[in-house]
Amino acid sequence: MNSFKEPGRVQDAYIQANLLLEGAADHLIAFTKTVTEPATTIAPWTCVRAILESCALSAWLIDPAIDVTVRVQRSFALRYEGLDQQVKCLRAFRNIEDVDRMNNRIDEVERDALELGFPQIVNRTGTRIGIAQQMPTITDVIEITLNEEATYRIMSAMAHGHIWAYRHLGFKLVDDEGELTLEKHLEPFLVQYLCLQAVQALSKPVLLKGNLLGWDIRNIDSIFVSALADLRVP
Repeated sequence: MNSFKEPGRVQDAYIQANLLLEGAADHLIAFTKTVTEPATTIAPWTCVRAILESCALSAWLIDPAIDVTVRVQRSFALRYEGLDQQVKCLRAFRNIEDVDRMNNRIDEVERDALELGFPQIVNRTGTRIGIAQQMPTITDVIEITLNEEATYRIMSAMAHGHIWAYRHLGFKLVDDEGELTLEKHLEPFLVQYLCLQAVQALSKPVLLKGNLLGWDIRNIDSIFVSALADLRVP
């Protein structure tokens, strides 16, 4: 494995992590709007789900427990995932010329990884399935970094329109003159739960980034502790 003397290789991972944090912050702002009047009952779940995704990926990239080689490896894997999604999107629009251009770009990124000593990532048929490493599923990343697979699966059920999730988490049965009907409703304890998940998810990459850059971690940590105290969570 070659040594990573080019700072840009590692900086790519930090840039990706920063952009993901910006995405988490945007969804946090959106989440606060969904639980204030006029409050919604389904949108809060999808907003916090997006927060978990962005924060988990950001923490996965800047994890202090990994060395520079693994950090660059993860950066390549995430970049390939994004490029592959762009190809699928362009195919859906039947934009063949741009599909070819994007595939050429993927080839270039793979060559960069191979030159650095990373292996080619292919399946049994020889089809490329990653660059530098195969990207784990977002569910796995969330479990690895946040230990919240169960939470994420519940939120994904809401995001994907599963009726059982809508029924139990976004509606309640009411008696309308002897006839039972469904009415949109979000229990207060579920709002507390969503707030808790948002705060805890955001704290992970922020504290990791602060530690990495030499910020005053105690001051940052006190902000999150205060937020959890406001939620009456120890």
